[in-house]
Amino acid sequence: MPRLKLITIPWELEVPTLGLASLAAVTPARFEISIVDLLRERLVLDEPVDLVGITASTPRIKAAYALAELYRQLGVTVVLGGHHVTAMPEEALRHCDAVVCGEGETSWKRICDDFLGDPARVHGIYRDDPPDLGTLPQPRIDLMHLERYGAAYYYPLIASRGCLRAGYFVDDNLPADPDYTRELFRALGRLGLPFGMQARHEFSQDPAHVHAAKAAGCALISSGYESVNQQTLDGTAKRADANSYRAVIKNIFDAGIMPSGNWMLGFDQDGPDVFERTLEFLDSTELVHSSFTTEIPFPGTASYRRYQREGRLLTEDTDAFTGKDQVVVRPKQMTAEQLRDGIRWLALQFYSPRRCTARARKAFTNPKLPDFGAAWLKAPALLGLNYYQLWQWNYRMRPGLQWLYQRLISVNKHRYVSDLFRGTNFWADRLPPAAPPATPIAATGPFAYLEGFKRGRKHKLTFDAPRPHTPR
Repeated sequence: MPRLKLITIPWELEVPTLGLASLAAVTPARFEISIVDLLRERLVLDEPVDLVGITASTPRIKAAYALAELYRQLGVTVVLGGHHVTAMPEEALRHCDAVVCGEGETSWKRICDDFLGDPARVHGIYRDDPPDLGTLPQPRIDLMHLERYGAAYYYPLIASRGCLRAGYFVDDNLPADPDYTRELFRALGRLGLPFGMQARHEFSQDPAHVHAAKAAGCALISSGYESVNQQTLDGTAKRADANSYRAVIKNIFDAGIMPSGNWMLGFDQDGPDVFERTLEFLDSTELVHSSFTTEIPFPGTASYRRYQREGRLLTEDTDAFTGKDQVVVRPKQMTAEQLRDGIRWLALQFYSPRRCTARARKAFTNPKLPDFGAAWLKAPALLGLNYYQLWQWNYRMRPGLQWLYQRLISVNKHRYVSDLFRGTNFWADRLPPAAPPATPIAATGPFAYLEGFKRGRKHKLTFDAPRPHTPR
């Protein structure tokens, strides 16, 4: 059986995504498959593999290119996919055999068929029509380490594109199709499964919409409000009225759903006063959670090309395109340092102990918010949620703690000691006999140290008990 590894290189400890599990679901049964998240599992480089698929967002694309080149040196067929390579396919193709642009299932099925016929046929840029979601099999979540994502508390779901105590729809805008949304909400209401979702703010302008979501089991709605500055919204073609935001957030909160908002700062229309104005707005609303970031003009986009023409890109190093307080574009109405320090100040003020306690108290007084399983759990759960976010944003925004945050991300996978005794990323009880790689792996390069390689060390394949079955 040809052996396939699907590898993701996240730039931080994100919620689980279903992209690679969806590709695994359409992979022909003739392949033996493993899915590896490099932040949650050691990548075993010195075991035989025939086909590798790699995905990474812009801040980790250089690592993806380095890994792709390493595998190609070993004679492995390598395919790259994801948002970055969709925008920059010619760049990506210099580092791999093939690139998948856009939705991947149709192209991936074609790649697998090409590989089974003749691996040399896998080359170039694959760009196919999106699949019919109704015909796709369930994602192969049995190949994922869901327990390493905190999935005892939520579960990743996809309904569209554009413990189990709860689920979280990772669709960009779940209620984009009103007719489909009504049908989906009716079905979810019969299941009794609490869930969170992402939706444009227009969805919550109508109280009937949010009450329907609540009846279906919705516990959280996250929306990208972006800015309280109307000039910024107009300049970015957001098609939003900042004056309506308070009513939108109140609709969500009054329905018994926790509202979450995402904010972007540093646009050309933003001056140094935007941080205080944003905090004043947040203090006057019932937003339970907020996230803050600079503008990120990703390579391949119109905004990136514009800033490049204007000479306003402070760096073209993709490692820096992480958002939050990482400024990569010179603002017009403030300095880069003012923008960086302003975002840090805003985040730390919003997630101060006093404000976190006040938000928990306000949420507790809403009788429609969920009780988290028991009435007595509501107060400690709300307080714990707010103080967990306080910790999260403090170690992301305080310069002294940012160093620790980055180190915790990079060493997270070493928490799982059992991986050290397995020596393989595949979950079969016994691997079929296979020859070692034709070219030995050198103990140098960007992955050698991180993955525990040492000069002269012999790496042997060992096996432990089979992995517990994850319900599909």
